[in-house]
Amino acid sequence: MAIIGTHNEQGAYPLIAFQLSQTWACPVAMDAIVYVIGAGGSGAALGPAHSGSYNARGGAAGGCAVSRLSLAAQNYTVTIGSGGASVESGHSTDGAAGGNSVFSGTGITTMTANGGAAGTKSSSAQNVTTGGGTATGG
Repeated sequence: MAIIGTHNEQGAYPLIAFQLSQTWACPVAMDAIVYVIGAGGSGAALGPAHSGSYNARGGAAGGCAVSRLSLAAQNYTVTIGSGGASVESGHSTDGAAGGNSVFSGTGITTMTANGGAAGTKSSSAQNVTTGGGTATGG
């Protein structure tokens, strides 16, 4: 997800939220606070054969990049990462990683929020899901 907020004369920050990848035509030059959030990973699943001896972990959160940007009245590319695909609960399987979200355009540093790690299944009590997604450009 990408969220853009801008300061107006009343002090409020109107929000523009993107939930689909697209080319966004910024209507006017503005200063904005831009949040780019990576998608979360899905959790693991256990089948009946492993339900007593294995454990399943949830997926990790996506990263978040935040920047205050001076945007020009031009096109920007918004890429929204997909959440980790669900896994079938009848089988023992690891989850899926979340997708990366990106905000980019001419004259700004590309902001990337990486997706969260997939949840894992394991017979070890020390099994943990890898950490949440990282971010750059924010």
